[in-house]
Amino acid sequence: MSPAQAAQAANVSRWTIMRAIKSADLQAFRDNKNQWRIKADDLNAWLSAQCAHTVQEEADAHLVH
Repeated sequence: MSPAQAAQAANVSRWTIMRAIKSADLQAFRDNKNQWRIKADDLNAWLSAQCAHTVQEEADAHLVH
């Protein structure tokens, strides 16, 4: 899927997807037209990691108070 399609599926902006690709947090590859492509499994793995990261940040924030 394209970054725009991935963004729609993940309910985030295309720029969020592009930042994740550039930082290598989200695996993607270039197709024969030199356009970014993202596999559904890779998007799901990235989303799972994002959810786990958010939950951990919230837990850490509660410990500070």
